[in-house]
Amino acid sequence: MKCDLVLEGGGVKGIALVGAIAALRDRGYEFGRIAGTSAGAIVAAMAAADIPTERMREVMTLDYTSLLDREAGYIGNLLRFPSRKGLFSGRRLHALIRDTLAEYGVHTFADLVYDDSVLRDSHRYRLCVLASDVTSGRIVRLPWDLDEYYDLEPEHLPVATAVFASCAAFLGFQPLRLRTSNGVEHYIADGGLLSVFPVGMFDRIDGEAPRQPTFGVRLNAHTDPAAEVNPVRGLFSYTKAIVLTSTTFYDQMHVDDDFINARTTFIDTSDVGLFNVWVSREKQDELYERGYAATLRFLDSFNWDEHLRGYRTVG
Repeated sequence: MKCDLVLEGGGVKGIALVGAIAALRDRGYEFGRIAGTSAGAIVAAMAAADIPTERMREVMTLDYTSLLDREAGYIGNLLRFPSRKGLFSGRRLHALIRDTLAEYGVHTFADLVYDDSVLRDSHRYRLCVLASDVTSGRIVRLPWDLDEYYDLEPEHLPVATAVFASCAAFLGFQPLRLRTSNGVEHYIADGGLLSVFPVGMFDRIDGEAPRQPTFGVRLNAHTDPAAEVNPVRGLFSYTKAIVLTSTTFYDQMHVDDDFINARTTFIDTSDVGLFNVWVSREKQDELYERGYAATLRFLDSFNWDEHLRGYRTVG
């Protein structure tokens, strides 16, 4: 059976998403269109390129500190920070994404065209990368929004460049720069800034029943939002609480929706920090297994016919 897929970002936790991909493939699912944010964009791009699961696992099981370019040293990176808007250039991460996709014949979005006459032309791609346009303060969907907002055609945008932009953690890696049709330069950065998890982005809007399910995969446990708190004990925790509130509000609106929950796999990764670049190989293997097991449990409880009856007017 074919499905569409939306993958949440999660920094070093992204290996759990590969476990989810493996479970879906083992259950016979093929992917139509896939969207992802940050680490989810890397996994989504590899899945859209039909890269084997074991190769995906190899790419996502890595020493994350090796991706931090240090040739210029810490002082050199700090001196370059004002001009490139990031502490690190990110060239190693970009090269990893680019070279991995190139192994399987994927270079630009022209290599990921999705032939479906029902879709508008700008949406006929197997991959959609979610990022943040910090200049205009909005979510940007690449390549969907290129024609409307930016002076660039999808066939001229390297997939690796779009994926890297979604991974360009705020002030960590330098952002992507895109010009609008009137010549204004916009900065495109980490999709996680807006913490986007739009499971409904592939839903039909013509009132017809969906032809295939859209599944979402989140890298946290499914908990009662009323029970979640951001404890404030000082200035640092207060600042952290503000950031968490601003970046999770819209996602929580989605997760409070029964229709979203009914098609979402929740993988508990709460014991691993988002930016713990020193995460061990053993913990990465454990995250992969958690993703695999959680997805199998979800699929065991998911019934397509019941889903259609319950939500036929949406999706």
